[in-house]
Amino acid sequence: MIWKSFSIFFILPFLLLVTLIIPGYAQVHNYFYCEANFVSAEQPKVTLQQGVVGNSTIYTNNTSAKVEVEAVERGWKVQSGTGVISSGSSYTLVNIEPVNLSKSFLLVSFGGGVNTRQPEEQVLVSGKFESSSQLRFERVGTTNPANFAWYVIEALGEQISVQSGTTQFASTETQIDVPINNVGNASKCVVFLSRRSTGIDRTQYNKAFVTGELISTTNLRLKREGTGTTVTVEWFVVKFNDETIIQTGETVVSTSNPTIQSISPVDLTRTWLYMTWRATENGLAQVSVRGWIESPTEIRFFRRTTLGICYVRWFVIQMPYGTRVQRGFHDSTVTSEYVKEITILPVHMNRAFSFTTCDSTGTGNAFPRPFWIETITNSTNLHLQRWYAGQESDHNWQIIELPEAYEYVLKIVNESPDPWKIRLEAYNQTNIERLSNCTIYFYNETSISRQIYILNGEYNQQIGQWCNLIGTSTIYVAVKISASNQGKSYIYTHLKVLIPNTSTYNLMIITFEIS
Repeated sequence: MIWKSFSIFFILPFLLLVTLIIPGYAQVHNYFYCEANFVSAEQPKVTLQQGVVGNSTIYTNNTSAKVEVEAVERGWKVQSGTGVISSGSSYTLVNIEPVNLSKSFLLVSFGGGVNTRQPEEQVLVSGKFESSSQLRFERVGTTNPANFAWYVIEALGEQISVQSGTTQFASTETQIDVPINNVGNASKCVVFLSRRSTGIDRTQYNKAFVTGELISTTNLRLKREGTGTTVTVEWFVVKFNDETIIQTGETVVSTSNPTIQSISPVDLTRTWLYMTWRATENGLAQVSVRGWIESPTEIRFFRRTTLGICYVRWFVIQMPYGTRVQRGFHDSTVTSEYVKEITILPVHMNRAFSFTTCDSTGTGNAFPRPFWIETITNSTNLHLQRWYAGQESDHNWQIIELPEAYEYVLKIVNESPDPWKIRLEAYNQTNIERLSNCTIYFYNETSISRQIYILNGEYNQQIGQWCNLIGTSTIYVAVKISASNQGKSYIYTHLKVLIPNTSTYNLMIITFEIS
């Protein structure tokens, strides 16, 4: 992670001063320029708003502000793999590249180990961080192997804050409230779970399905249906500190297939669904519910039976611009399938993970037929696998590719309803030969525009395209930098703000000092 500190002093409409203490320095003087005779024109109604990093002081008249910001790399890193707990063992350890535990969480899937019926204690696998460089996967039993797959998702910046723990349901318990550190805002949190069970006869699988939700900023509630087994839950409470928007709720899935749940509108290109559920009855179809985002305002759930009830705790997660979500449906036409290979659009595997749910035919207890592991085996393939066939399972799959690293040095908000156009032009430079890659660009919630690009010490692009700064919107000025040696470089730019429906623009001079 690369931390860069800078201070911004912003006075509107006359002066913008940006001082990048470590990596960059910028001065902005607001000039008025007209291609014809001088005229008076209202300047953009722009105010500096508090960002997701740093400390901001916004004055009461909204015409000036002081901001102290550490602009950090906000990328993601995903590690993934498959494994097996060997026959005769109840756990295994997997080494990973070191992660920051306060910014990492773990997703686990499991699929059994032999082509025959297996009880809960052999099949259900939970996962946790044994240390910053090692994962521990565990079950209760030791008979037969147990296959699993995993994803470790780590934020390289401040996008998420993570708490984790282990909580055990005694055989008589159906609900546990777990104290956690204050998250500040529960609506920005998602609860991710895995679990293991002491069940020994396949008749109590449903009692091992657990949901998690925050009932306050300091309380995690875990629930299941039924007693008689001991269930251990590994949980992660993940708070999103960035522009991620989360919706959550609990939906009853019983006799209506599909069951429809309305949500507030989302952007399907960067939104995904995570869910856990509880089941009141045991059986393949009874405990197997799949869910998907049907439209920007609707999610759906489906089972192959009307027996019993599944209580689905769902999280609809709309992530910031740059996230790319693929989704689809893969049906089963035969009961003998062990493997499904699903073609996907190319992804960067070090920033991508999957989340899949499935239903199942059959109301008996021939477990673990409905349980599949999932893993992205290459940039264009999602692999699903189970070890005991005999029933059909339809799958709803999602591929979530997280955004590239970026750092922003300023965000500008247009508080007027009028649209503006902005662009950057580089007009001079000093010592840019040391910059192996320097990109200055704009982005918002719908688009990204590279404005200035230096590659191997030379300009590849000096003038950006006009970008729309629509009414009541935000534009971010972002920078990505790598240098081949020590020193300082200067990039002198004009920021042009075109006045609506005219050829008149406000001209600002911005100097970037990069060290």
